[in-house]
Amino acid sequence: MIKNLVRKILYNYVGDQFCTSHNVLFLKDREFQRSYYKSCETIGFDPNIHFRIHQIIWAAKNVQKIPGDIVEIGTGIGFSMLCLLNSFKNWNKEKKNLYLFDTFSSFKRDEFGKISSKKSKYYAKSFEHTKENFKNFKRVHFVKGDVFKTLVRYKKLKISMLHLDLNYAEAEVFSLKAFWKNISNGGIIILDDFAYIGRERQSYYINNLSKKMGFNILIVPSGQGIIVKN
Repeated sequence: MIKNLVRKILYNYVGDQFCTSHNVLFLKDREFQRSYYKSCETIGFDPNIHFRIHQIIWAAKNVQKIPGDIVEIGTGIGFSMLCLLNSFKNWNKEKKNLYLFDTFSSFKRDEFGKISSKKSKYYAKSFEHTKENFKNFKRVHFVKGDVFKTLVRYKKLKISMLHLDLNYAEAEVFSLKAFWKNISNGGIIILDDFAYIGRERQSYYINNLSKKMGFNILIVPSGQGIIVKN
């Protein structure tokens, strides 16, 4: 470990609470750079989550021939899905829809679902502000409200990709269970905070669910969990 710390200057990537000396080729990709930094301009800052966005774009491109739309539960200000949409040469000519589920509140929520008095720049400033961020894209559907109430209205929604970022254990389990049958075989699920420090309760709940439902989770260094539905 000491040796690695001494070699920190040789790391090719440092961010999002991890570092690597491996070749990070996607950072040099012009299409990735364009989609990432164009999205940064939209929200007004750089969240420094390049690997997470790389994974999201990878998933979106790999489900293009799989039946179903793209769904994000826990959208906040919308950075992740802006990067996804900007990664396409022309999303407005694509066939898939994007569904964004959120309360669109600016107040932080802990692992138990308790809302604090603290605001987060990653959360929505308001419902209207997040919608404005997506004004240039067609077929983006916003579903405002508590997921325990809103998901039941979308029982027939066919899904090829699901991005789950609620930071609330029970809500994540509920959402995954509610939409599992809706996800096509070969569909990809990304759990944004699965192995993240401070989100151990989410890991515990989702791990238990994986044992009951028979799916496997790939843990990646940036803290996300990736599931491919068989």
